[in-house]
Amino acid sequence: MSNGEPGHQLTLLQFDLAVSRNAYQRGQEYFEQGHVRNLREELDDDGGTSLLATVRGVGWESYDVQVFFIKDMVTGAITVTGECTCPTVHDCKHVAAAFFKHLGHAPPHPRQPSWRKSEHAVQPVPQRPAPPPRDPGFEPLSQKLLNWLESLVQYEASDSDDYPATVRQRMIYVLEPDAREAGVARLMVQPISVRLLKDGSFSTTHNEYEPSAAFQPNPAKFLRPTDRAIMKHLMRCSHAPYIDGRSPRGMRLEGEDGVTVLEHIIATGRARWQSVTGPVVSRGEPVPATVKWDLGSDAAQHAVVEMEAPGLRPLVLAPPWYIDEATGLMGPLETGLGPRVAGAILSAPPVPVEQTLSLREALTSRAPALTQHAPPSLPPPTTVKGPPVPRLTLTVVTRASHYSWMRAQVPDLPVAILSFNYEGIDVKSHDRREHVTGVRDGLVLQVIRDLKFETNAAKLPGAEGFIKLRNDHLYEGPHVRHYLELEGPPRGRGWMNFLLFGVKALQEEGWEVVIDPSFPLHLVHADGPVEANLREDEAGGHGIDWLELDLGVFVDGERVDLVRPLLALIADPHFDPASLERQPGDDTAIVTLDLLDGRTLAIPSARVLGFAAALYELYSGGMFGSTGAKLRFSRFDAAELSRLEKATEDSGAAWTGGEALRSLGEMLRNSGGIPRAEIPETFRATLRPYQASGVDWLQFLRTAGLGGVLADDMGLGKTVQTLAHVAIEKAAGRLLHPALIIAPTSVISNWRQEAERFAPDLKVIVLQGPNRRDLYPEIDHADI
Repeated sequence: MSNGEPGHQLTLLQFDLAVSRNAYQRGQEYFEQGHVRNLREELDDDGGTSLLATVRGVGWESYDVQVFFIKDMVTGAITVTGECTCPTVHDCKHVAAAFFKHLGHAPPHPRQPSWRKSEHAVQPVPQRPAPPPRDPGFEPLSQKLLNWLESLVQYEASDSDDYPATVRQRMIYVLEPDAREAGVARLMVQPISVRLLKDGSFSTTHNEYEPSAAFQPNPAKFLRPTDRAIMKHLMRCSHAPYIDGRSPRGMRLEGEDGVTVLEHIIATGRARWQSVTGPVVSRGEPVPATVKWDLGSDAAQHAVVEMEAPGLRPLVLAPPWYIDEATGLMGPLETGLGPRVAGAILSAPPVPVEQTLSLREALTSRAPALTQHAPPSLPPPTTVKGPPVPRLTLTVVTRASHYSWMRAQVPDLPVAILSFNYEGIDVKSHDRREHVTGVRDGLVLQVIRDLKFETNAAKLPGAEGFIKLRNDHLYEGPHVRHYLELEGPPRGRGWMNFLLFGVKALQEEGWEVVIDPSFPLHLVHADGPVEANLREDEAGGHGIDWLELDLGVFVDGERVDLVRPLLALIADPHFDPASLERQPGDDTAIVTLDLLDGRTLAIPSARVLGFAAALYELYSGGMFGSTGAKLRFSRFDAAELSRLEKATEDSGAAWTGGEALRSLGEMLRNSGGIPRAEIPETFRATLRPYQASGVDWLQFLRTAGLGGVLADDMGLGKTVQTLAHVAIEKAAGRLLHPALIIAPTSVISNWRQEAERFAPDLKVIVLQGPNRRDLYPEIDHADI
């Protein structure tokens, strides 16, 4: 980017950077530290050009910046000013940093005495002509009046809810549920500052807006009067508390005040559901609903909402509201209860079954009218005793939200969770209660734990290499410190060996091993032998008939490709060819291959090592250009294909297709090369050794269905070799049509003489001269 105003050259004596000295100094630091990103030019609606950039502030928060160049039409002086989504809004350090990035350096501050001595100056200071005398009443405005006029213009532009054409920034209100707690979700709102692009869409970069910034001395120009009223309400709203180390973004809308704010937000037309690009939220009609209690699997009763209209999600407000997540339609629920009572009931924490009677008695004594809305009484629980079934659940934990910037250093981690199954009630090992209440098939059960059995059983995972999760503070989860991990990388041999052998060992001890769908290692097993199929490859081209080798195996009734996984295995720079050497008598070894869909295939090594070894030899010889290449064979590759089939004889592979090519390869393999041709007794010439080899080669080409060029030097017997080849074909009964020989006139007589001498049983006619047409009827009866 050029050093100057976009569109024309800007000299350093011509501009005035409208930032304070402190903002200038901090902006210089930000520029030198590389905080400015995504710097680009944009054409304004008035034909001018401005700069857009993203500038990182303190910590990891970033701000959107727009820099404007305002030119004095009389003096040519340029004022550089800007807007930012930070709380300062106007002419802040982020604006200065973006301008310095545009220049490529930070010049001395224009208001410093040393400015006129700057070594960067490239033009003399323009001399203003003396202003002509003016009539009274037309004196230049004082700075106070200029400031007042600027404020008046800004107030006039910001007192309307309509956006002026010059304001491209928008305030969007993102509504989303706080689904971290059981029961009906509470409603969250997060103001988002985002730039409107020329095509009417929103920029992909946007920033969360803090409501208090709307009441700074210089609020953002994109704030409308409705926004300021909403921000006053949001400043009184509370941020959602952390739950299990997690906190949703934004403020929580609660009670009747929350409904009031929500109505204002929806009325702006700038509310979106769950994201800036989500459905536009609109106001819907009231919907009938019923508040009731439901017994959950956690042995607690939860307040829930039943609605006649399907597909709607309830939200805790006063009164409760609903959201159609597909369309963004929102409206109140008519429950027949008072707004605050309905909201309070839906806000109730889960009520454990053992505390239900106590809660009903408390309501009866303190608020008798509400007893009918209390959780219903339940029958006494049924007692369940041990011994339990030990269970190991394989799942994954994700990094804590405050470590999201450490994505590479804190990857998602596979873990195991230890629990004990008491007749369908799953009790986690970290739960130290002697009696645990649970629900099965709608009945309440009370588990009397066998803690001695659990303690002894918990030792077995340690024998498999599991240890308590280290660095548990990096991950999210209510009881993450009790999770188990295996040493090594997430997809290392530790986990793979456990899936291959450890799972079976635990199951033989009476354990249950449950693999959650989120677990990153999905191990599958092959059903049956490898299938090798040769099929025509129409993409071969160049007049050569190609056959593509397709290798596959069935997994859970579905055929999966093995070609690319095998080629990826042998093409890995860390691949050890010695691993392809199968140990005698070892029929239990397993090979793992990464399939294209992310699963890992476990297959007995005896089924694939032969393929892998043969493919490695071909790959090392450069036969396949890349791991994504097809395994294509032509008739020229018959020997290589035969070696591949031979190497997999012990694998139990089922070969189909390409029978002719495979037979040719088998012939070459069995003979050790091109087989010797058998010369018939009718052929009277004695061939020299090299001539006999030539006849052998011609016969091989015929067997392979290939054409060839016999290119011996002149005088070495190409004629006699060809005659021997034709004689063999006639003796074998394969010469069903005449052999056509095209030769120069000077050697035609020699061909006739040698045919009569060495192969007298071959009928030869010569088509030469003006009377050759007379011989055409004899062609079908000729050999040559």
